[in-house]
Amino acid sequence: MSDACKSFTEINDTEKSLLITYITANQNTLAIELSDNTDDFLTGKVISSEKIPDDNNEATISSTYEPENILFDTQKSIYYGGGIIVVPCSFNVEASIDYYIYKPDYHAMEKTLSTSDHNDHYYAVDETVEITVEGNARFEFDISEPEDIELINCGIDSIDEIEIL
Repeated sequence: MSDACKSFTEINDTEKSLLITYITANQNTLAIELSDNTDDFLTGKVISSEKIPDDNNEATISSTYEPENILFDTQKSIYYGGGIIVVPCSFNVEASIDYYIYKPDYHAMEKTLSTSDHNDHYYAVDETVEITVEGNARFEFDISEPEDIELINCGIDSIDEIEIL
């Protein structure tokens, strides 16, 4: 490996280590910052589950509440340089989901759902469920002053799995 590559790798390893230490020490604060961005990212996502009585077992997330139990897995973090790091995370959140149910299927259920007429054959359903989300959080830090790291931006980078609890 060339000296330039070694130097770049050493800088990235040092910055990554610095950011992982910061994230570990400030998990609660970063979880609060991240929770402010989850609704925008999750709204509109389609989820699949055998627990959804839609013909295709699919529903669309229409909104979410405050996420709980946000956990970061800093050991699997990916550092992109320039203060940008992606950290695997998981959390639970209550979500409003929308789907359609065949009217005869609904009347055969023992469960009562919040429904409205969609057409002659289907009801529209709005249901609140608790989901668990596994994905990746993206943090962007100003690390120009290593002793005074500052969060610039954060949000959900990607979703790996959404499961209804």
